[in-house]
Amino acid sequence: MEYAIRLIDFKTVLPLWRLLWPNRRSPIKPLSTMVHLGGYDSQIPKLYGDQARFIGSYDGKTLIGVVSGHPTSPLHYRTRGLYVRPEYKQRGIGQRLLLTAFDAAIANGHEINWMLPRVCNAKFFQKCGFQILPNPVKDVFEYGPHVYAMRRCTDAVSRHL
Repeated sequence: MEYAIRLIDFKTVLPLWRLLWPNRRSPIKPLSTMVHLGGYDSQIPKLYGDQARFIGSYDGKTLIGVVSGHPTSPLHYRTRGLYVRPEYKQRGIGQRLLLTAFDAAIANGHEINWMLPRVCNAKFFQKCGFQILPNPVKDVFEYGPHVYAMRRCTDAVSRHL
């Protein structure tokens, strides 16, 4: 079965993100201020807020998966918040969402698409063409440990947007 993928807004993503990050202590915001390979830039929402993309996958009218992406610098694009409802896993939905976000990075002219997935999900991101960097990030973020994953946009061609 083919599930529809379309652009949505932050308000629509939020309920599924609350399932991804249950009981999260820090507020869930539309954009992250994290930068590639560590650190923060509080100017990211101001500089790139209008370029954030929220993507949803639907089974009819039911939202079954989400992901988002936004620039973190002129060269870097962060993909974050990939979530697929458990009853829809193993159907290719997560891969389609992830690659759609990757295509947004390509379309915006960024060189690197990066993310910070949980270590337990690293193999999925590798399967989708992302390089997993060594040395997991531990005890820094909620819901960890995490690992940096990245993929060069300059070697790919957009297919999904």
